[in-house]
Amino acid sequence: MYTAGDAVEKAHDDGIWSVSWSGGRANRIVTGGIDQFVRVWNGDTLERVLEIEGHELGINCVSVNEDATVAVSTSLDSTVNVWNLESGVLLRSIKCGPEHRAWSAAICPKPTDGINTVAVSTHSGAVLFYNIDTGERVSELTTRGKFNQSIAFSPNAKYFAAGAIDGTLHIFSLGEDKKTYSILHKIEAHAMPVRGLEFSPDSELILTGSDDSIMNMYDVAQGNMIQSFSGHLSWVTSLAFNPKNSQFASGVIEQWESTFAFSCGIFYVQTCYFGNGGIRDRHTHTHTHLHGCTNILQWLLSVF
Repeated sequence: MYTAGDAVEKAHDDGIWSVSWSGGRANRIVTGGIDQFVRVWNGDTLERVLEIEGHELGINCVSVNEDATVAVSTSLDSTVNVWNLESGVLLRSIKCGPEHRAWSAAICPKPTDGINTVAVSTHSGAVLFYNIDTGERVSELTTRGKFNQSIAFSPNAKYFAAGAIDGTLHIFSLGEDKKTYSILHKIEAHAMPVRGLEFSPDSELILTGSDDSIMNMYDVAQGNMIQSFSGHLSWVTSLAFNPKNSQFASGVIEQWESTFAFSCGIFYVQTCYFGNGGIRDRHTHTHTHLHGCTNILQWLLSVF
């Protein structure tokens, strides 16, 4: 069973493409919209605490660090901006260079030797790693020219994954310095682009979502598929595990034939029960929200 929590009507003037939640003591939700704004919300009250403007085109991706002091945003204008979340001040713009066009970003959850790192995926297939505090590029990895539409660090910061436009999933092992890497697995995960990517809280599983409407779960260490989930009717664009590792939620984009109808976001909660023998059972719950996909929804999930 699940219940819907609070909602913010018209959180953005256009669609929200990315949401990042810091959790922790600060408890901030950061949203990025096609209206070119980055907005920061109190995770407890859903009160808007900050509005940031600085991109010339819509926001592709936002990523916030654990203590909610810094956020990184990427835009359709190919810029990567680092923001102070207390003041809204632009700390720096990271230049990826003319050969790269930035798409998504992911902040590493654990600093190394005091250095905070952000990964940026590009249309060229390269994933670029930067020192958030200086904007200096510290490392680069390649997936052989495949545009990566989704990237993620594992919570323990030992792994990094990239989901490509051709459906390929790459899983890398990161060195202690977070500057070196080695590929663990190259998996032909989907027949279409991988738009959603999420590690489990214990860093042992990774979940992929694709334009083929399928979600696949893999064992990170072995690269084996554990389970495939179907039932969506359109692109799976976002995924999230709950902290207890027992559930995950998936978000999709529904497509309408009528040019006069606006799309709605449909969120599914796949409840997975884990045991020594793997997944024993699963259930699907569905909820639809309208308002042109511009709402922020909080979900209270529970298993009985």
